[in-house]
Amino acid sequence: LIGELSGRAGGLVFKTGKNGNYVSSLPTPTTKKPSAVQQLQRNKMSVVMDFLRPLQFLIKEAYFPFQQNKSGFHAAKSYYLKEAVVMEHETYSVHYPKALVSFGDVLGLEGLHIVPDAATYTVALQWSDNSHQAMAAPDDKLLVVCYAPDTQELFYQTKVAERADGQVSIALDASWQSTDIHLWAGYQGADQLRASPSTYG
Repeated sequence: LIGELSGRAGGLVFKTGKNGNYVSSLPTPTTKKPSAVQQLQRNKMSVVMDFLRPLQFLIKEAYFPFQQNKSGFHAAKSYYLKEAVVMEHETYSVHYPKALVSFGDVLGLEGLHIVPDAATYTVALQWSDNSHQAMAAPDDKLLVVCYAPDTQELFYQTKVAERADGQVSIALDASWQSTDIHLWAGYQGADQLRASPSTYG
């Protein structure tokens, strides 16, 4: 048995995750120039990782893949590479409506309505209380993620409100006043062991 290992040994990297031990090989250094297809794949991965890295702590808390042998971050990365990246003019970018910042079997938001207020640097959110439906509870906690592509700045906050509240106002820094904002909202169970797929607003 490997037990709990962490670190490098020869050409292998060992780490212990929540589902067990993981072993991966170190990449072999090469001076060979990548092909056009390889370079595109690298660019695609880079776009995904640049978007996900600032979210890694949130994803650890609020992304629960149905495959139990996969960590939340790796499941999110796989999803983005397959579903949430588009190419325009030979350049990859994240397709924000397809992006997910939380995932699981909790019922998501319904009737999400967003009203930004540039004068007060706030964003008001309203949603329907659907706690009477299956896989939902009135005390599910709302999480919110805001992203500004122009500055690549990301803001997120958990436990902003509860499902039954139906509305909340999020305060942003003044630097967000003159930039386009993409917003996602989702729920975490009160026990923080479950979450919902996020909703894009």
